[in-house]
Amino acid sequence: VNVLALKELGGNITFHGEPTTFVQPVYMVVRDSVDMLTNVTVDGHVDIITDAWCEDQGTPGTLTLSTGSHLVSTNSLIEVTTRGVVLNGIINAGSDNIMFTTCNRNSMGIGGTGSGDGLVNFASEELRHIICNDLKFETPRGVINVHSVSAGQLFDLDTTTVTGIVTLNASSEAGRVEFNEDAVFKTLRVYAGNGTIVRGDIMTTV
Repeated sequence: VNVLALKELGGNITFHGEPTTFVQPVYMVVRDSVDMLTNVTVDGHVDIITDAWCEDQGTPGTLTLSTGSHLVSTNSLIEVTTRGVVLNGIINAGSDNIMFTTCNRNSMGIGGTGSGDGLVNFASEELRHIICNDLKFETPRGVINVHSVSAGQLFDLDTTTVTGIVTLNASSEAGRVEFNEDAVFKTLRVYAGNGTIVRGDIMTTV
């Protein structure tokens, strides 16, 4: 199913009211934002692109899951390319993977309060709303800033609902990963084309 909202102003998709179910894979492309105020279940792959032209014209360009809402792909891949994420609800790929990607040159913040120095920021609490096997954060030519993730915790990780590997991918020649505070993951892979900076302790538990 293709769901498109590409008009010049106000190209949004909003799900509200009764839960929505798609019985086949879904491809959503919007000029601005996707807002899920209710549960959305997809039988297959989910591909969501917000701010489709990466214009940064002052519109949010976000994927928002409101409190109590769920995006579920019934054990299939979920891919999100976006300029902002608000995960008050749950995003659930079951036994498959989830990948978040920014627009070109946009930075990403992982952990802490979510008010980091990236355009796409995931607070520690939001990480707890992601259910999947492997989880990948990727920026084509930007910086991934890692703030406090599960700091001081070994048995109650912020990524406890990620059963596989967390990957930070900034592998282009301009890409960089910076660990600004202590961070604990079960498993972690890091790719940085222009170097990795470590200012805190990094620990894995597996």
